[in-house]
Amino acid sequence: LMLGLFRKKWEFPHRGTTEADQIQAYLLEQYGLPSHPTNIEFDPVSKILAISTAHGIIKIFGGPSVEGSISISSGVSINFMAFLPGKGIVATVSNGRDFALVDLHVRHPQVNLCLPEDVTCMVPVPSGDHVLFGSPSGTLRVFDVKRKSLTIFAVKITEKDEPINCLAPHPETESLVLAGLSEGVTILYDMAKQRVVSRFEENQTETVTSLTWHSSGKHFVCGYSNGMVAVWMLKSSTCFKFFPFSQVSARDIGPIQRIFYSNFSSSSPKKLAMLFIVSGYRRDTEVNLGLLTVIPVDLSAQSG
Repeated sequence: LMLGLFRKKWEFPHRGTTEADQIQAYLLEQYGLPSHPTNIEFDPVSKILAISTAHGIIKIFGGPSVEGSISISSGVSINFMAFLPGKGIVATVSNGRDFALVDLHVRHPQVNLCLPEDVTCMVPVPSGDHVLFGSPSGTLRVFDVKRKSLTIFAVKITEKDEPINCLAPHPETESLVLAGLSEGVTILYDMAKQRVVSRFEENQTETVTSLTWHSSGKHFVCGYSNGMVAVWMLKSSTCFKFFPFSQVSARDIGPIQRIFYSNFSSSSPKKLAMLFIVSGYRRDTEVNLGLLTVIPVDLSAQSG
């Protein structure tokens, strides 16, 4: 497998879809990927790329002081991986519940901790001071990075024993976190006050599979197990729904696997943000193919 890093110049048409000649791509680097990759993450602050594998290895691409391979859990798959932004530290979960913090300059785990139950999702808060874990029982746990220990905070945020499928901390108020559940339910939880602030329900037969905030914190986007996407306005609790793959039959669309924003500079005259949507796709066979949709979002008229 090969990894290519590209520089792209985006131009957006006023109507219709983006054509191939409207995207100019320039190959910067090309690398060989480690076998059986499980996660790929990029830290835009440190400009470091990390790829984890099913063999417990993290391959690092970046500056000469950090580039190389790090063994986390020999022979055991790394389930989740995330950068603590700007800290040169990677958080991982392997073997279902084994948590590790890896300082890329020291090149071996600084924290090894077995969590009380399996992890269904993991995400650091924007400051990188805490790491949040979801669980199959609906319990939200918090790891304090500075103290290098689990906090006493471990609260069940669901009404019944249902898993937390995905988490998304608010980009500005770190005590607020979105949790995606089954039956089309997303809740906004205040960890400081330990209460549910808002409940967002749509598409009640499907599971929430991915969440992302816009950097303004005024709206967020949900992906569902049937391939649908919903954009929720936080202030009004209203949403609009769409299927991002207009040329693919709805019955062939798999679950939304990941949604994330890449925001343009605030000085951009068009105030555009890019919404990336990754989904599975079944085409006349049982083989799952990957679909990537990139949607430019015009924020100039957004009122919140």
